[in-house]
Amino acid sequence: MCGILAVFGITGDERKNRKIMVEMLKKLRHRSPDWESVTSNGAGTFLCHGRLAIVGGLETGDQPFFNKDRSVSWIVNGEIYNHRDLEKMHDLDLENRSDCEVVGPLYEKYGTDFVNMLDGMFAFVVNDETTGKVFAARDAMGKCPMYIGYGFDGSVWFASEMKCFAKSPLIERYEIFPPGYQYTGGPGGKGFERWYNP
Repeated sequence: MCGILAVFGITGDERKNRKIMVEMLKKLRHRSPDWESVTSNGAGTFLCHGRLAIVGGLETGDQPFFNKDRSVSWIVNGEIYNHRDLEKMHDLDLENRSDCEVVGPLYEKYGTDFVNMLDGMFAFVVNDETTGKVFAARDAMGKCPMYIGYGFDGSVWFASEMKCFAKSPLIERYEIFPPGYQYTGGPGGKGFERWYNP
């Protein structure tokens, strides 16, 4: 189990916000003994990841992942069982051996209409700098936990555990990110939609 934490549209000082994210990520440390990262785009977006290395070993699979021009980045908690099949079937150009890397290339190829292709357990967040969109999804059975929070400043938050949000003076309210749903925020965002149709 890895730990993910992300915020989009946070206001205020960049350095102070980075410290806040580091402190929040510490609350997920029990999920991530192998690696931790806090990445910012300098414009109110932070993607944080705590890693437990399973597929790809310690040498590859550090997150966030980035596409070639770094316009799309993503973090994932989970395991995509059919990642090799997806790579071949959809002619994906992958750089490392991590099963979670397929999320970004599939998003670039199909937009938000790819989640039902994934066989596995997952919770992920994608940041698209080109469109300004935020895209997140959770597996149909809810094996990987995820919560969504809403900041007083209009920011949107995602985390693997509720404890990241509890008692935070920045977050007005939070709730479970429902299993089998996806969320699109930003310009033209539709909010929550159910992707899972048994």
